[in-house]
Amino acid sequence: MKALNKLLILIIYVWIALAVVFGIYDLEISKAIVDTESTWGTMGTNMGFHVRDALLFIVVLILAGSFFTKKIQRDIGYLALIVSFLNLVYYIIDSNQESLLAPLILILFVTSFQALTFNRDWRNYVKIAVMVLLLDISLKVILDVTKVLFGRVRYKYLASNYSDYTQWYVINGPDSENQSFPSGHSAFSWLFLPFLILIKNEKMKKSIKVLIAMSVIGYGLFISMSRIILGGHYCSDILFSTGIASVLTILFYKKFYPEDLKVEEETKEIKRFIILDSEKIKSHYPTPIEKKEILSLNEEIQSPLKKYEKHKEVVKT
Repeated sequence: MKALNKLLILIIYVWIALAVVFGIYDLEISKAIVDTESTWGTMGTNMGFHVRDALLFIVVLILAGSFFTKKIQRDIGYLALIVSFLNLVYYIIDSNQESLLAPLILILFVTSFQALTFNRDWRNYVKIAVMVLLLDISLKVILDVTKVLFGRVRYKYLASNYSDYTQWYVINGPDSENQSFPSGHSAFSWLFLPFLILIKNEKMKKSIKVLIAMSVIGYGLFISMSRIILGGHYCSDILFSTGIASVLTILFYKKFYPEDLKVEEETKEIKRFIILDSEKIKSHYPTPIEKKEILSLNEEIQSPLKKYEKHKEVVKT
């Protein structure tokens, strides 16, 4: 619990420091890096909400499948796979659909989920699924209120002289059109944060855990940066979305996994006592009385051995 609280405090301190920096240099940073024709920026922006939808589809699968046996769960997985392929067929047939990105992402998620959990009980993932769902709902509510309240103009829609630019802390009043602050794409890209809890409790190689953790963080940064590059958001918009998602994840973790925190604290206490006891042993020198007792004990132990050795010599002769 203490370690988690320290992490939460660290996030808040870093967040405050960056909020001050971006409050001063937000506009200058955007001027320097925005490229509205960026290929990877467009890719990140386009895939952001499709990935969120696919993830929520998996969450619904887990919650629905948790009421059934493993065999029925597998059947539900096969059904979901069929539905995802039918969705792809629909996108191909429908001339109004410009991209196949959404159905392909859904197929990737469903296939991966079915493969990874084929011989596992989905009920083991209910807590994570509920966390993701609550995180999504919480972010949606917070973003919808904050965006309208602050009414910040996006960089790409600013006047040529930047006269309508405002810092992140300026509340412009209710505005249903200008909703730059904070970033929705960035906030929802961090829906994978609860999965860091899952890999923490899974028995797998450390290298694989590091790879998964880097993928989760890397994806969040990729989507967030893509929004800045295209001029859809400022750095401060991303900062606040990331901060809100991180804090909510930690709070939900403390709520849903109190036993993990308790075990961690107890383990630390045990290690601390072991270290203290070993240090006491190392630093302890016997008193004269203790030395005498040790010598006496050695004599008692050695005496039978000496008698046995003498007996062996007599027998030999």
